[in-house]
Amino acid sequence: MSRFLTDPLAIPWSVVESLAGQLGIADASVLKLYAQRGQTGYEHAEEISAVYAYVDFADPEKNEQLKLFLSARAWTSPEGPVRLFERAAVWLGSP
Repeated sequence: MSRFLTDPLAIPWSVVESLAGQLGIADASVLKLYAQRGQTGYEHAEEISAVYAYVDFADPEKNEQLKLFLSARAWTSPEGPVRLFERAAVWLGSP
C-alpha cells in the first residue's frame, strides 16, 4: 500500500511532536511503539481505505477513468493544477 508510510519513524521529529500536540497526545514517543508490530500499519491502512472508500489504482479501469476525467478537465477548462487536484479529490471521493 504505497499511499501510506512504510516507516512512520522516518518523519522529522519536529513534525511528530507538532502533530502529537494537535491531537492531544502528551508523549509523542509512543510513535516508536507503532512499528514494533509489523502488521499494525497494514491493518490501519485497510481500515482507513474502507472508511474513505479508497480505490486501488492498480485496477486499470479505475486508473483509466481518473486519467480521462483529468484530461477532459485540463483540455476544456482554464483550471490550473491546484484546482485540477481539488477536482480529482472530489471525483475520487464520489462513489
